[in-house]
Amino acid sequence: MSYRIPTADIKLDLLELEDDIITFVDTVKAANVSAWASIGGYTGSQFFSTAVGNEANRTAFVTTVLDFAREYELDGLDFEYVAPFLSLFRLQC
Repeated sequence: MSYRIPTADIKLDLLELEDDIITFVDTVKAANVSAWASIGGYTGSQFFSTAVGNEANRTAFVTTVLDFAREYELDGLDFEYVAPFLSLFRLQC
């Protein structure tokens, strides 16, 4: 499944409609394949630092992703955090 994007309020932006997520999970499980969702990604890592920046935010973020995984009966989650400091290495012209 494509990336879920962490938001500023420590939620997940579900890029597909709920029906699409349910269809995806049902389809892959019918084929005896694990259903995983990825969280973050190159353009979706903007709020990772906020989500893990303190204990309260970490707890809220973990609760959010676990609730998401349970609600849609996912078999796993993949986190892709692209560090925001990478933009510092771009050449200045």
